[in-house]
Amino acid sequence: MTKKPRQPARFGAEVWQERFVREWSLWDLWYCVVIELDRRMSFRSTNSISFGSG
Repeated sequence: MTKKPRQPARFGAEVWQERFVREWSLWDLWYCVVIELDRRMSFRSTNSISFGSG
């Protein structure tokens, strides 16, 4: 059985991918993930507010 070569460790500042003629680092990726999760949680809490007829 052959083993896959081990990938070098990444620390965040290295280029993750190039998208739309821009280099994305792992920091950029994590920042977007955190923002999206925060947005989804805020949206859920906003939708759970019920406005009763008063």
